[in-house]
Amino acid sequence: MTRKMKTSLFSSLLFLFFSSPAAAQGCAMCRSALEGQVQSAVQAINLGIVVLLIPPLTIMSTILFVTFRQDK
Repeated sequence: MTRKMKTSLFSSLLFLFFSSPAAAQGCAMCRSALEGQVQSAVQAINLGIVVLLIPPLTIMSTILFVTFRQDK
């Protein structure tokens, strides 16, 4: 691994480590809000979460692909 790749990986992991407590707060709120709902509402929220997860995963995958491709 090159120094640039190690730095990129370390900064990404550091960002994920410090952002997880803020993201975890929303999970408890969603769960408590959905406890009394019907199953269709729960499925709709779960689908919404997956749909909102697709763009960040696509962006991150593209960045990693480009980084590894330029390293070769």
